[in-house]
Amino acid sequence: PVALDLATEVFVVRPGMSATVINAGILGKRGMLVTPGVYMLNAPLVIDKDDFVVLGIGFPTLVATSGTSALKVTPTCSRVRVAGLLLEAGTASTLGTREQQRAAAPP
Repeated sequence: PVALDLATEVFVVRPGMSATVINAGILGKRGMLVTPGVYMLNAPLVIDKDDFVVLGIGFPTLVATSGTSALKVTPTCSRVRVAGLLLEAGTASTLGTREQQRAAAPP
């Protein structure tokens, strides 16, 4: 295995980034480092490159909010490694219900 250069080959994902920003950021990279946080994703993060590494630190949580997958590896890819992430399935209606319950709950 060849080491990745963090400065040039890895996209660092931070809380508040959208799926669009993350997918654009990983283009041309060999890895993605996901920092701690809960990421509400309205589209999947798409990995379409062989030998790609997805590494979460602090067990970040990727939450699918639109009924799609939170993370998708295209079928043509090989040797993709994913570690240190929590993936939470969700649907738009389920998440809407949760948000409504939180909003209605007394402080």
